[in-house]
Amino acid sequence: MARTARRLVICIDNSGYEVSLERRKIYVCIPDARAEKLGQLRVIDESGEEYLYPQESFVTADLSHPVRRGVLRRIIAPRRQVSGALGGFRRELSR
Repeated sequence: MARTARRLVICIDNSGYEVSLERRKIYVCIPDARAEKLGQLRVIDESGEEYLYPQESFVTADLSHPVRRGVLRRIIAPRRQVSGALGGFRRELSR
């Protein structure tokens, strides 16, 4: 399975999305050419889910490769731990 290139973006305006986005925080942007044609970016927000947000609310985070890799590890690793923990919780509920 091919891996999709993740882009890092920084939120510069969270107006109307205060619960979902934090200003000056780095987020992972998932490639979505169709959304971008409509002026939107597909971003993994504070809920850990992908949602569309206005492009003008973000700027690209231009980071060196080692820094980018470190940031991605910090963003993605906690999310995997949470989803793993929820999986165990769901198994307990289904008993």
